[in-house]
Amino acid sequence: MPKKPKPPSGNAFFVIAEGYKDGGDACFEKLIKPSYTGQIIYACIFLYFRAIELYLKAALADRGVSSSQSKNAKHDIKKLIVLLKQVVKPQKLCLLASDIKFLQKYTDDYLVKWFEYPHKLQDLDFKKETIRDLCHKFSRVTQTRY
Repeated sequence: MPKKPKPPSGNAFFVIAEGYKDGGDACFEKLIKPSYTGQIIYACIFLYFRAIELYLKAALADRGVSSSQSKNAKHDIKKLIVLLKQVVKPQKLCLLASDIKFLQKYTDDYLVKWFEYPHKLQDLDFKKETIRDLCHKFSRVTQTRY
C-alpha cells in the first residue's frame, strides 16, 4: 500500500481549501434556485466543511504547528480550532461564539461522514447560508495569514 504524502504547505492547503469552497459555492447556487428539488445540500455542506478543515490546517502550517499535531487532530474541526487558538490570539480568528457553537454542533456529523453517507435524508436544522458564510469567513481570515 502506498504511503500517504507529506502534508502540504500552508499555501497549498489554502489553495486546496479554495477548491472545496468553490465546489460548495457551485452547489449552493444550484440549491437556491426555486426550481431545484434534488439533494445537493449534502454535497454542499460536505464541501464547505472540508474547506473549513483545510483552511484551519493552512493556518496551523503557516504558524509553525507541526504536521504531526495537525495529523493527530485528523478531521476534527473542534480540535483544529483548539490548536489554532494556542498560536493565534482569538480576536484575530474573527470567530463569533455562534460560529464556534455551530461548528461544535456539526463537527461530529462531519467526522462520521454523515454528510457523505447520510443514513437517512432529513431536513437540516440550520440555514444553508450559515455554513456558506462561515466557510467564506475562514477563507478571508486565513488568506491574510494573520
